[in-house]
Amino acid sequence: MKNDVPEIRLALFGPSSSGKTTFLASYFGNQQRNSFEEAHGYRLEAADVSDGNQLLARYYRMEKGEFPLGTEQFFEYRFGFKVGGLPEPGLHVVWYDYPGGWWERTPKDDSEKAARRDALAKLLTSHVGILLVDGMKYVSEGLPFVRHLLDQFRNEARRISDEFAASGAPLESLPKQWIIAISKADLLPADLTAEKVCRDIVSGAADQLAGVAKAVNSKSFGSQYLLLSSVRGDGGHVIDAHEFIGLQLVAPVALVSVLSELADKAAKGSGFGILKTILERLSALVDLVDKLDDFLPPKYQVLTQLLKALALKDGIDKGADYFREKQAAAAKKGKVLEAAAAALRAELASTAAQRAFFRNQT
Repeated sequence: MKNDVPEIRLALFGPSSSGKTTFLASYFGNQQRNSFEEAHGYRLEAADVSDGNQLLARYYRMEKGEFPLGTEQFFEYRFGFKVGGLPEPGLHVVWYDYPGGWWERTPKDDSEKAARRDALAKLLTSHVGILLVDGMKYVSEGLPFVRHLLDQFRNEARRISDEFAASGAPLESLPKQWIIAISKADLLPADLTAEKVCRDIVSGAADQLAGVAKAVNSKSFGSQYLLLSSVRGDGGHVIDAHEFIGLQLVAPVALVSVLSELADKAAKGSGFGILKTILERLSALVDLVDKLDDFLPPKYQVLTQLLKALALKDGIDKGADYFREKQAAAAKKGKVLEAAAAALRAELASTAAQRAFFRNQT
């Protein structure tokens, strides 16, 4: 893959059994299926064939009705975001999967110690952190479960920060933008939105959110919520591996997070609310696109071209079909970056996105 292609790097955190393994397998498996490409106009391609085969093996297990077995290793996955008809990806999506088991015990041996050190170095390069919250436990156990999880994560974040300090790495290198993702959203009440989850957690776990925010050095931690479902299941078995919620929103929502950080730095006021409201507020940034690099930290500048191509002044109320047409037109002209940006805007304009994502005012 070419080095000049924009790249968004995501760090995925979640305790054991939160659904991280299922999520990543479904994220890749569903978005590289022919039916997905026909409907959305793009597909994912694994940079490493062996990684792709590993994820597909887990995905095929889900198609047979079984959830994949969990893992306890740090993994890095690289995907190319390829719009139909174009030979090159317009965007790379990089996932760093941080093992939940690392939260719960000290390293087993020297090799695991070394693996943790290597993982920390890669986490420094992440643009957005995602904390996965088990939706089943959220529904059944309520806020006590969320508070416990956040306290666990705060303690792990402190340990990570101590490792950074010991190695001389600056704490500021941790992601500033975080998304709290509620997994297994297919098991949530149908009328439960990301906004309702946000209000519940912000009001019922404020102390824990503040503790994590301090530990990860992010004033905005706890402001963004995304509903995710890797499959439709019954808690013990996969009923339909092809039904999902929010998977296609992860990359575009992460970009919205970066834009929100830019808005803060540019003193233009962060976007908040549902995606329609957020993008309307962020459209004020269009006048600053030529100066993006003045506001973005160096590790974010790999995204500058893509952020400029998002065409924020095109209102989201034009709908997904409008952006799909722009996507097809750009692809026909061989404009890889513009086609990828239009595909991402189409996902943000979908009706599903309005329920699945919410950003609270901070």
